Amino acid sequence: MLPVRREETGGTRARPPPGGADLEEAEAEVDARLSALGEEHPDTLASRDNLARVLGRRGEFEYAAMENLTVLRVRRRVLGEEHPDTLASRHELDVVLLVRRAGTFSTDESE
Repeated sequence: MLPVRREETGGTRARPPPGGADLEEAEAEVDARLSALGEEHPDTLASRDNLARVLGRRGEFEYAAMENLTVLRVRRRVLGEEHPDTLASRHELDVVLLVRRAGTFSTDESE
């Protein structure tokens, strides 16, 4: 079972091991937008997407997948299955799951 940072409306957010300014900034941005805008606001969802990318770059694929799944569920509910943002969220989740399964992940953006 993954450690839970806090319960939120519609899901939970897991906490990876501490460290990294990017991670702290991404988490703070998500927290601020959740408080100010709510779970379904597009800016909040964009922040959660960003947090998932940061987690993926750190190799925290389980946590990245949880964030991606949360975003996907909200977008399905709010926007519908065929909306471009929902499809993009599904793609992001698929990528994280494939990378996790393959056991490889490159942080070199020049590739």
